Amino acid sequence: MPAWMKWTIALLIGFGIIGAGFRLSWGGWILKPFFILNCLVLIIVVLLQSGRSLWALSAIALHLFGSLLMTIAGIATVTWLKS
Repeated sequence: MPAWMKWTIALLIGFGIIGAGFRLSWGGWILKPFFILNCLVLIIVVLLQSGRSLWALSAIALHLFGSLLMTIAGIATVTWLKS
C-alpha cells in the first residue's frame, strides 16, 4: 500500500473520531485525546513501515517534549492564578 494511502486512511479515521467527539457532550473529554493518540500512533506506524525509524523516533520525542512542556505550562498557570 502506498504511503499516501496510509496517511489518507489515518487522517480520515482521526477526523471521524474527533467529529463524533464534537457532537457528543461526553465525547469531548474522551474522544479528543483518543484522536490525538490515535493520530500519533498511526503516524509512527506509517513512518516505521516506510523505513524511516529516525523520523518515527523524532515524532515520539517531539510529542513527549510538547506534552511535558504543556503540563509544566498548565501547572505554572494554575499556580500563578492562585497567588
